[in-house]
Amino acid sequence: MSSAKLLKTDILIAGGGIIGLSIARALSTLPNKPHITVLEKDKTLGNHGSTLNSGVLHSGIYYTPGSFKARHCPIGNRLLTKYCLDNKLPILQCGKLIVAKDTQEVEKINELYERAVTNGVPVKLVDKEEALQIEPHLGTNLQFPMIWSPSTSVASPSAIFEHLLKDVQGIDNIQILNGEGYKRLINNSPTSNTIETTQNTVIETPKFINCGGLYADRIAHDFNEGKEYALIPLKGLYMVDEVPYKEYGLKTVIYPIPPLKTNNFLGVHTTLTTDGKLKLGPTAVPSFWREDYEGFKTFKFDEFAEIITQYIKIGFSSKVFWYLNLLWNEIKKSSRTYFIKEGQKLINVYDKGGPNENPKFKRGKSAIRTQLINKKDHSFMNDFIILDRGSHVHFLNMASPGWTSAMSLAEDMKTNIQEGLSFEEILKRVNENRKK
Repeated sequence: MSSAKLLKTDILIAGGGIIGLSIARALSTLPNKPHITVLEKDKTLGNHGSTLNSGVLHSGIYYTPGSFKARHCPIGNRLLTKYCLDNKLPILQCGKLIVAKDTQEVEKINELYERAVTNGVPVKLVDKEEALQIEPHLGTNLQFPMIWSPSTSVASPSAIFEHLLKDVQGIDNIQILNGEGYKRLINNSPTSNTIETTQNTVIETPKFINCGGLYADRIAHDFNEGKEYALIPLKGLYMVDEVPYKEYGLKTVIYPIPPLKTNNFLGVHTTLTTDGKLKLGPTAVPSFWREDYEGFKTFKFDEFAEIITQYIKIGFSSKVFWYLNLLWNEIKKSSRTYFIKEGQKLINVYDKGGPNENPKFKRGKSAIRTQLINKKDHSFMNDFIILDRGSHVHFLNMASPGWTSAMSLAEDMKTNIQEGLSFEEILKRVNENRKK
């Protein structure tokens, strides 16, 4: 320890992804101009979910009213859309149709519509004529009404991140230490935290903010927080059509109705990209280590053992058949034929006699979902988990719509410091005001 470099900073953020950088940017404008240090374990920033996500700016339709997701997704959508427009970054303001594939799902369409209204999201129920004006290539067997979400957009995650990084790098009171990650907690108290980095720097700070993404749970465990949760990383894979979507004349993205009770995944859907591609997906297949992007290049035995242990415990639990059903449904998505079949339910371009009845696909880049489960009953955690302990705050389970919500989360982090309100107190105040 005597040879360790010592550093003091007003605010220390672990994780240089879009949430960490958005928080750093927001806090840099506090009246006292705090010195902010961002730790990033990778030499380059933005290698994970910040740039590998679908690019869909979700509107906030799906999430349980009163939850963190229901609060932050609609606000984040507006802030990130404005950021793209103000900085002339690529964005498709194409909207989204949420569709029912059979008559039983029509009832769920109405339920989801009511949820969206409760969440303050602009939506409209559209009939067949209106829907076909929005998207002429709708699947032939879809049911009506459908939900039209005009505020859903598609942006370029890499373009947004690159611009945000340049913004943050240009702020005098922010220091980014890339290639230097969180290693361990030395000690902490209600007013101070001392941590050691992977480069043996010892950092003291009165405010530690954990935005560690795939490793946020491990960091929280060091602080004796969130130990009731375990990570089950899930890989999202897309199939990318080799034909540009404009050649089909597609105009919007189309999502199936999700299961409202569990709402774990949104199903195989179509996504248009800012570089002209049409994607089908994603999967949610289990990964057995945290950064399982390219085979065994990033394999870590300790992570493998940890995750396998969780699956063994699940195998002896009452949830085993639920997980086996989930696994089977996701394994089916590894088939090109299955993806095409699911795509045919949504759009008619792959139908026999359609513009492309024999499509050619390639695999898109994969991302890893930071899915947490409750260790006690093995249930999926469906909301963001924000553990706010005053001197240290931990952002866990920041799966979709974490990317969309980043700038809204950053604004509440600023309110947290300015007004001394916890995230739970901010959410409670907002929900009470909405009821008035």
